[in-house]
Formats: sequence, C-alpha cells, structure tokens
Amino acid sequence: SRMGRIGALAASLALAISPTLVYSARYGDGTSLLLTTGFGALALWFAYREKRRTGYLYAGSVLAALALLADLRVVGLVLVGAVAWVIERFILGRDLFAVVESADIADKPLPWRELMLCFGGTFVLVVTTLALNPDGLGAWADMISSWFSHMSPVVNGQPWTYPLLALPLYEPFLLLFGLIGGATLLVTYKKLGEARGLTLYVWLAIGLALLAILAGGRGAGDVALACVPLAMLAGWAVERLVASWRESEFLARDGLLATIVLVILIYVAMQVAFYARALYTNAPQSSQFMWFWMLAVALLILLGGFSVAWLGGPASWRVGGVALALI
Repeated sequence: SRMGRIGALAASLALAISPTLVYSARYGDGTSLLLTTGFGALALWFAYREKRRTGYLYAGSVLAALALLADLRVVGLVLVGAVAWVIERFILGRDLFAVVESADIADKPLPWRELMLCFGGTFVLVVTTLALNPDGLGAWADMISSWFSHMSPVVNGQPWTYPLLALPLYEPFLLLFGLIGGATLLVTYKKLGEARGLTLYVWLAIGLALLAILAGGRGAGDVALACVPLAMLAGWAVERLVASWRESEFLARDGLLATIVLVILIYVAMQVAFYARALYTNAPQSSQFMWFWMLAVALLILLGGFSVAWLGGPASWRVGGVALALI
C-alpha cells in the first residue's frame, strides 16, 4: 500500500541486477547477509504495522538477531537509524515508525517479553553455534571496536570520492529515481498518509552514503548499504510515475518526454559501449575522458529534469524540472 506492486517490482529488479550488490556479493564478507536480514527485519516491521499480525514481529526479531551477527557494518546501520529517530522525534516532532494512522495501536501493545525471548534465543544460539562455541560471544563483543577500525584510514584504500563516483557510474537508476523519490517524500510529507514510513529510507540513504565516504577502505560493501534504501525510494518514484502514466492526458503531456529519454538512453548506451571497448583495445585519449564525463553530466541533468516533470507535484518542482531539461 505504500510502494505499490509496480514500485516493489522495480525495486526488486534494481536490487537483483545492481552491479554494486553483485560485485560485493562475490566476496562473501557478510554484507549480503546484513542487507538481507537488516532490511528484511525493517520490512517485516512495516508489514506488522499495516496488517497487525504478530507473526511478522517474531520473524522480524529473528532477522534482527541475525543482522547483528552478519557483518560489522551493522554498527553503522544501527547508528544511522538511531540518529534518524532522534531527529524525527525530538527535532521535527514526528514519529518515524507511525506508518499507520490507527486508533487501535495503543490498544494492542507489543508482546515485548516474547519478542525478547525470540530475539535473545536466536542471537545466543547462532553466536555460540548452538552452544558448541561459547567464545563466540567474546568475538561478537569486539564488533564495535572492529567497526571503528573499519572507519579508520587505511593504506592504498579507495579515495573519499569513490562512493560519489561509483553511484552515478554503476547505479544511475537507483541514484536518479532514489533522489527524486526521497525529495518528493520530504516535500510532500504531510500529504502522504501511510507512505510516510518510507521517509526512514531517506535518512538511511543519506546516513549510509556518508558512512561510505567516511569509511577507511571505502569498499563496495559500504556503497552497497546505501543502494538498498535508494532502491526502495526509486521503486516508490517509479510507482508514482506509472500512476501518472495511467492518467488520460498521458500521451499529450508525457509521451514526448518518454520518447526523448528513450532515444537519449540508447545513444548513451552506445557511447558507453564504445568507451568500454577502448579501455581494452588502446588507451583512451584525454579528450575521450572529458567527452564521457560531459555526456554523463548531461544525461543526469536531462533525466533529472524529465523525471521531475513526470512526477508532477508542486508547480515549483515542475518549473525546476523544465529548467533542468533546458539546461
């Protein structure tokens, strides 16, 4: 009800074919497990607030316990979530998890004791390998210090600009539509209703992207964490885009824009293919580098302008989109 079926399908496909996620999954360092269990627990929490089935809570508590054991980057994920909750709760005066406006929420308290037993039992059994390795608790206790070491500068690590360049280069769809979806959520928050819960993904995308920049090695796993919330926001933006296409005036208002963007994407795909081939045949000239980056910047501006115009919203957003497209 928040993202819609089309949006959920778009987000799922984007995650399935994401170059960053596929690349990071090849190393088996726990990042993929953290992404699956951490964001899976969050999705189950949203499902519970919508359908009020306690089974979602128990399944979410199991995934949350597994997320704490999956990878040391879970420290950053929890830290970003806590900071987002504090900002929303005490600065903006909003309940970040109040995704359902229902009067019966207070009448149905959460089964905290059962949830803690489920969470704690899963955590202890897994961290000690079914009680066969009690030293696992001590190893897990070092995770926080390991995370701080992970955030410290390393020799021969990626430059701080790596996440800023990797996202537009490898994840243009997630970045473009994710930014549009996040901006729309923040601007139209009061009109969203149940979709307000998706604002959490905005904070997660911002916080995890900043942590990826601040990380010592700045590996693909750090960037992959920011890709998941961006995919959720991108899926929501696609859902709104498809909904606008279904309007009667679609062909007159958006048909030409869709055609133009399709032609641009085909042209850019050919240019990127020629550029990639040049890397393997001979060293590209400096002019080729400059042309490639100018093309990338122009593509982002055009797609940004067209997408903002597609999504509609306040008049200022539509005017800004047309201005970006003209630039």
